[in-house]
Order: sequence, then C-alpha cells, then structure tokens
Amino acid sequence: MKKTVLLLASMTIALMLASVVVALVATVNPARAAFPGINGKIVFARDPDGSRGPLDQEIYTIWFNGNNLTRLTNNSVKDLDPAWSADGKKIVFSSKRSGKGDIYTMNANGSNPTLITNERLIKGLASYDGEPGFSPSGGNIVFARDNRDYYSNIYKVGANGKNLTRLTNDYNYEENPAWSPNGNKIAYDQKDPNDYVHRVVTMRPDGSGKRYLSRGEEGLFPNWSPDGSEIVAGGGGIYKINADGSELRRLTHSYLDSNPAFAPGGGKIVFSSDRDGDYDLYIMNADGTDSPQRLTNQPGDDYAPDWQPIQ
Repeated sequence: MKKTVLLLASMTIALMLASVVVALVATVNPARAAFPGINGKIVFARDPDGSRGPLDQEIYTIWFNGNNLTRLTNNSVKDLDPAWSADGKKIVFSSKRSGKGDIYTMNANGSNPTLITNERLIKGLASYDGEPGFSPSGGNIVFARDNRDYYSNIYKVGANGKNLTRLTNDYNYEENPAWSPNGNKIAYDQKDPNDYVHRVVTMRPDGSGKRYLSRGEEGLFPNWSPDGSEIVAGGGGIYKINADGSELRRLTHSYLDSNPAFAPGGGKIVFSSDRDGDYDLYIMNADGTDSPQRLTNQPGDDYAPDWQPIQ
C-alpha cells in the first residue's frame, strides 16, 4: 500500500513539474516559419543575463556550424521574435524602441530598421504587437496582438504598414503565427484560458477554415517544414505533426526543449533548450534520429531561432 501511495505521489509531482516547465517555456518567444532554400544563418534573440538581470534582449545571427556570431541590434530596449523573409534578405521582429511593442523590419545585416505597426495610433485595440512572420511573397506580415482585455489574437498587415486586418476574434490566447511556405495556410497556437491547454490551429490567410491539429504541450510554437507537409512544435519537448493533423511524433523527451524551427533544406531542426542550465540553441536531425548538438553556449538565454533560406 505504501509503495502504491508513493508511486501516485511521484506521478503527481512529475505532472506538476511538467506543467510548470511548460508554463515557463511558453513565456519564451517563438520561432516562425521555414521557407525552402539553402541553409543560411540562424537568427535568434539573446538575453545576456537571462531573467536574472537588467540587460535587454538583442538580435543576433550565427552560422549553423557555430561560426560568425554577429549582433544585429544594439540599444537599451528589447528586440525580440526575429524571423526571415522567404528570400533571406529581410528580418521582421518586435521591439519596444518606439515606447511600446511594435513590429519592425530590417535588412539581413541589421541596417534600415523600419516601423511597421504603431499600436498607439490604433484606438483602444492593442497593448503589444509581437511574434511576427512574413508571408512567402514578403508582401504581408502576420503577428499576434495582445489586446487590452488581456486576450491575444492574430492579425496581418502589409509590409508597408498598411491594410491592417484582424484574422481571429476569440476569447483565447492566440499566438505565434507562422505562414505556410505555399501561402495557403497560417498556423498558430491557441490556449484556452479555462484549461490552459495549447492547440495547433491552422486557418486560411483570411481567417476562415480553422482546423485544430493537436491538443497539449505539443501545441506551442508551430513552425512549418519547407515543403509544407509537416509542422514542428512544442514547449515541453519537440514534436512533429503532419499538416493534416495526423501522426503526431515526439522527437525529444526533455521538458526543457522548445521554440523549434526547420532548416530551409528540411533535414535539420534548430531549437532552444534549458537542458544545460540556461537557454541555448541546439541542432538535431529533423527525424530525431541523432543526439542534439549544442550550437551556442553563453551564460544568458538564447531563444526564438529562425533559419535563413538562401535562394
């Protein structure tokens, strides 16, 4: 009887710890979409002192072999959520440099930062714009907007800052949108405020045709494969699921793994993990057949990776 009680207690504690870890990694910003091409640089956000100090997040690039670490932004505010355009020439990101969270674009070398959204000009709608991703054509940007009622929804806007359109209108936390490589779908994760379960959802670019693909921790941070046939996701381990919602597969078993993104060539996945004491970037085979290889190693946190397609 004592053994049974101890076993049940251990299982309960394990489930509680897993839930805490998933909640923690959900606060880390996500990756976006993978567009096809030759594998280029990996862009990511770095917080030099993690959550332990006052330093702000900046955006960096690094080659997938660990060479040529380059800092792209350098200011006293947070720069987050970087994602590549399909031609690998632009990066879209979120920043507080205008006073509140807005969407910006910049060139691949960090030059010419350009303000795309400005929530202060949109009466009563928003408190923060983040988690942006380009459409395949580069003409539109999809992003998440945290509204003043504390819910978040998915929007899109022209890359010129015009034609803002709300795509979802639900009392949920809808975040981390990613445009499919063929442009026909947008994937995002949805969290019901009543049960806090994350779901991968896809919809058409006009907001219609919603389809629920998964339910659970594998619903965090969806990212398309470059051929559009699969979605990799996860905030308590890395998962893959077919784009039609079939055949969910778990690739890693650490609850500290999150923020996955496909390589443009399709054969690799980069992700962020706290498995060695702070968040660093790791690379593994897209089928999960190898041991993940550590790409970055510094005392702060590296997260939200996205892999540059070279055309």
